[in-house]
Amino acid sequence: MSQIAIELLVFQEKNYGRGCQEQIQGMMVPMVFFLDFEPDGGFSKIITQVRLFCLKESIKDNELELDKKENVERGHQIFKMVSLRDTS
Repeated sequence: MSQIAIELLVFQEKNYGRGCQEQIQGMMVPMVFFLDFEPDGGFSKIITQVRLFCLKESIKDNELELDKKENVERGHQIFKMVSLRDTS
Protein backbone atom coordinates (compact mmCIF):
# COMPACT_ATOMS: atom_id res chain seq x y z
CA MET A 1 0.00 0.00 0.00
CA SER A 2 2.81 2.37 0.78
CA GLN A 3 4.29 1.89 -2.71
CA ILE A 4 0.91 2.67 -4.27
CA ALA A 5 0.60 5.81 -2.14
CA ILE A 6 4.08 6.96 -3.17
CA GLU A 7 3.34 6.33 -6.85
CA LEU A 8 0.09 8.29 -6.57
CA LEU A 9 1.72 11.22 -4.79
CA VAL A 10 4.59 11.43 -7.30
CA PHE A 11 2.18 11.13 -10.24
CA GLN A 12 -0.08 13.78 -8.76
CA GLU A 13 2.77 16.23 -8.26
CA LYS A 14 4.18 15.65 -11.75
CA ASN A 15 0.85 15.95 -13.53
CA TYR A 16 -1.30 18.25 -11.41
CA GLY A 17 1.09 20.10 -9.12
CA ARG A 18 2.72 23.51 -9.29
CA GLY A 19 4.91 24.00 -12.32
CA CYS A 20 2.93 21.52 -14.39
CA GLN A 21 2.17 22.79 -17.86
CA GLU A 22 -1.29 21.23 -18.04
CA GLN A 23 -2.82 21.51 -14.60
CA ILE A 24 -6.20 19.80 -14.63
CA GLN A 25 -8.58 21.44 -12.20
CA GLY A 26 -10.20 19.20 -9.62
CA MET A 27 -7.80 16.31 -10.09
CA MET A 28 -5.50 17.12 -7.17
CA VAL A 29 -6.33 15.01 -4.11
CA PRO A 30 -5.62 17.05 -0.96
CA MET A 31 -2.71 15.76 1.10
CA VAL A 32 -4.92 15.47 4.17
CA PHE A 33 -6.68 12.48 2.56
CA PHE A 34 -3.38 10.64 2.17
CA LEU A 35 -2.76 11.19 5.89
CA ASP A 36 -6.19 10.11 7.11
CA PHE A 37 -5.62 6.53 8.31
CA GLU A 38 -9.00 6.03 9.97
CA PRO A 39 -10.79 2.80 8.96
CA ASP A 40 -13.18 4.71 6.68
CA GLY A 41 -10.85 7.67 6.11
CA GLY A 42 -9.44 9.28 3.00
CA PHE A 43 -6.45 6.97 2.57
CA SER A 44 -8.68 3.92 2.80
CA LYS A 45 -10.99 5.31 0.13
CA ILE A 46 -8.08 6.19 -2.15
CA ILE A 47 -6.59 2.69 -1.88
CA THR A 48 -10.03 1.14 -2.40
CA GLN A 49 -10.51 3.11 -5.63
CA VAL A 50 -7.06 2.11 -6.88
CA ARG A 51 -7.77 -1.56 -6.13
CA LEU A 52 -11.13 -1.35 -7.92
CA PHE A 53 -9.42 0.20 -10.92
CA CYS A 54 -6.77 -2.55 -10.92
CA LEU A 55 -9.43 -5.25 -10.71
CA LYS A 56 -11.46 -3.67 -13.51
CA GLU A 57 -8.39 -3.38 -15.76
CA SER A 58 -6.90 -6.75 -14.72
CA ILE A 59 -3.73 -5.11 -13.42
CA LYS A 60 -1.83 -6.34 -10.39
CA ASP A 61 -1.46 -3.65 -7.72
CA ASN A 62 2.32 -3.82 -7.91
CA GLU A 63 2.26 -3.33 -11.69
CA LEU A 64 0.68 0.14 -11.82
CA GLU A 65 4.00 1.75 -12.73
CA LEU A 66 2.59 5.26 -13.05
CA ASP A 67 6.08 6.65 -13.56
CA LYS A 68 6.25 5.21 -17.09
CA LYS A 69 5.11 7.44 -19.96
CA GLU A 70 2.89 4.75 -21.46
CA ASN A 71 0.93 4.59 -18.20
CA VAL A 72 0.10 8.29 -17.87
CA GLU A 73 -3.45 7.75 -19.12
CA ARG A 74 -3.85 5.00 -16.52
CA GLY A 75 -2.86 7.50 -13.84
CA HIS A 76 -5.35 10.06 -15.11
CA GLN A 77 -8.11 7.44 -15.00
CA ILE A 78 -7.23 6.55 -11.41
CA PHE A 79 -7.29 10.18 -10.32
CA LYS A 80 -10.63 10.69 -12.06
CA MET A 81 -12.02 7.78 -10.05
CA VAL A 82 -10.54 9.07 -6.80
CA SER A 83 -11.59 12.68 -7.36
CA LEU A 84 -15.14 11.68 -8.30
CA ARG A 85 -15.39 9.61 -5.16
CA ASP A 86 -16.39 11.50 -2.03
CA THR A 87 -13.18 11.38 0.04
CA SER A 88 -14.45 13.68 2.79
